[in-house]
Amino acid sequence: MSHAASAIESGAAASQALTQAGEAIGDGVITTKIKAALLTDPDVKGSQIGVDTRHGVVTLTGTVDKASGLDRAKRIAQDTEGVKSVDSQLVIKTSS
Repeated sequence: MSHAASAIESGAAASQALTQAGEAIGDGVITTKIKAALLTDPDVKGSQIGVDTRHGVVTLTGTVDKASGLDRAKRIAQDTEGVKSVDSQLVIKTSS
């Protein structure tokens, strides 16, 4: 392998690593924005919602008090910049 081919391969590997690091940082920012919005929204405030973001795909887990909370939490996530899709695994809390 020539030095030029080796340098191109190394450059491609470095570029891929930077892209993955950028996605990780972007995913963390997305998660933080969604969590902050959920905490302040009256429809879902106080709900137990977990937020996980991987490559722009947001997964919501946990419970909400009412059906409108399911829709609102999903809408908040979908409306967040950088989100590609939302997988809502939220359930409505049953009263005991």
